[in-house]
Amino acid sequence: MLKIYLDWNIITHLKDEQNSDLFTFLLANKNNFIFPYSKAHIKDLLVSKDANNKYYKLDLQLLTEICEYHLLEHEQNINNPYPYKCYPEDFLNLKGADLELLSSGFSKESFYKYLMNNKLNPDDFMSILEKEKIEPFVIPLINKTIGNLADLFSIMFEYGPTLFNDKKTPKQIQSYIQATTDISQYRKIQGSNSTNVFKELDAAVFPQTNKTFVELVENPIAERSKSNLELFTSLYLTLNLSGFFSDKNRNLQNIYTDSEHAYYASSCDFFVSNDSRLREKTDAIYRQYNIQTKIISSDELITIMTEELTHSYDIKHMFARDLPIYGEPIRTEGENNVYKQLPYRFCGLFNYCINLRIPNANNITGVFRIVIPPRAYVFYTELERFFELMTNIISEEHKLLFRKEFVSKFLTKNKDIIDTATFTIDCPDYLIQLSADKESHIPLPIMFITEKVNN
Repeated sequence: MLKIYLDWNIITHLKDEQNSDLFTFLLANKNNFIFPYSKAHIKDLLVSKDANNKYYKLDLQLLTEICEYHLLEHEQNINNPYPYKCYPEDFLNLKGADLELLSSGFSKESFYKYLMNNKLNPDDFMSILEKEKIEPFVIPLINKTIGNLADLFSIMFEYGPTLFNDKKTPKQIQSYIQATTDISQYRKIQGSNSTNVFKELDAAVFPQTNKTFVELVENPIAERSKSNLELFTSLYLTLNLSGFFSDKNRNLQNIYTDSEHAYYASSCDFFVSNDSRLREKTDAIYRQYNIQTKIISSDELITIMTEELTHSYDIKHMFARDLPIYGEPIRTEGENNVYKQLPYRFCGLFNYCINLRIPNANNITGVFRIVIPPRAYVFYTELERFFELMTNIISEEHKLLFRKEFVSKFLTKNKDIIDTATFTIDCPDYLIQLSADKESHIPLPIMFITEKVNN
């Protein structure tokens, strides 16, 4: 199933009358697609959190209706987004206080609320921090002396909200960068596009640093966390502050949240946004790291979804056209055979096929697999809907057996049990054999379809 990541503004504007056709289409066809959400959506939602704001509940309802429980979270163990089953309201209950704290720019009010949610007394906590002495130092710009952890927190309370939420801050940083950069080079960066901006940035920084722009951003992160999320958001923020399609009248928090949207979208098939500045910065980073996610506008979404629906499950079409094109290996001397990736998900799931030609046989067997590339994953919803599709073509007397012998084994999430799953579906023109893909590191099915030939 295609994973389509919708920018926050796309979701919130679904309630507008001019987008009623798009909203209706999404609701009618959402069971054939996955619309993931991330903490970036929740942070955007929290901006309007107020007991008297009717749009807060409406936006939460919209997010839930479209995205359901398809949460993407950055998982440090794999250093990539990972799918979780969690509804937006449940995520709010789990992480809402943390995100409110971050979104506020570390305001005193939000921090105290965070402490109380974690059953800690704010006054007692600050008293403990006062006793935690550190080597005194002065922060030059504000001429404040820090002597204990309580002092440090107080500085954050005083300056953090302004730093992150004042719309003047990005402009001030950008003015500083402009003043310290050769004016002709700065104008080249401003006038560049997603295909050449990194080259222009390299030309600006390399003579002074002997490093590329990416190396300047990557190296400190590599030494500290090696986090792909931190790297992506840092590149995005730096592009913005360097004058490349800079956001107008937006604070650092807004820009950072946009960067998170772009990061989580990088593990999906499509990123839908109508923000041209966001699209351009995102496209630049995707190009730099060869990320295959396609960036589209909402005007293109219905067309793309409609086309995908025509490809969902047509065995005859697959055997007639796609097996000869995509199922034949690209043979390279001295290397393993490489198969071309399908331009769509066969049965909403498989992205590769192999054309098996058995010697002395007139019929052809197509092998269908889902191959997990870097940054990719599979929501269990995708497997459930594939099982449902298969159930619909099985005769009534064999449906329960299919659930027992195949589906129930996948539900165990035990690979040893899953590897024993097999089932055969005898159709008029084709024989479909299902089993577990033992070569996959995560539980996935593999499908063999053999064409019946009349002798």
